[in-house]
Amino acid sequence: MNKISITLISLFLFISQVFAGPPPWAGVGEGPAAQPTKKMARWFCFEYGWYGPSLNDLNKTFSGMLGGEKIGMNDYLGIGIGMPMPGDNRMGLFFGYWNGSAKNGSNKLNLNMITFSPEGSFSIFKVQEKTHFLLGFIVRDVFAWWTFNGDGLDTTDLCVVTDFGAKFTTEYYPIKSLSVKFDLQRIFLSLDWGALFTEDKTKLQTQGWIIKFGLNLYY
Repeated sequence: MNKISITLISLFLFISQVFAGPPPWAGVGEGPAAQPTKKMARWFCFEYGWYGPSLNDLNKTFSGMLGGEKIGMNDYLGIGIGMPMPGDNRMGLFFGYWNGSAKNGSNKLNLNMITFSPEGSFSIFKVQEKTHFLLGFIVRDVFAWWTFNGDGLDTTDLCVVTDFGAKFTTEYYPIKSLSVKFDLQRIFLSLDWGALFTEDKTKLQTQGWIIKFGLNLYY
């Protein structure tokens, strides 16, 4: 985890504690303690969707040996944990897994990604307290490893990438403690830290669209 993510997580935790108010014993003998003025939302979510990273450099490197086959959009699985925020805003930590591969005969390129993503969303509007629309941001660490086997090669590489992006979320509440959500996300900028400091390294480019459906359980 790099310094950017650590700083953001620390900031999110600080904000959540500020809005959560003082501890129960605060203000004893000094008048009533301050109380939060808006509801706090804690939640846990399950996510499933599709992610199509760019991977231009990686696909180009092995294009000839793979007969033009490329790694494209594939399934994404994730979970998320919400932090208390005032009103209808959302803040959470998301963990995800993605795998993609391309094959031509005995030649195969395989890529795995584990993602850690602090994300925040801000309420735009609600429709009759049943449907909720939000806009948010993404700052994501990607821990990835790819392998290529074939043509006398057996190559493996590890990558650490930081992503920046935005998202649009729609939530529908069939009951008060449960919502069904749709996420449309776009990663605009990716920084492969190894490629920044190493010449002739295959750069892992993770920009792309992410489409997700999920269940949010509120408590």
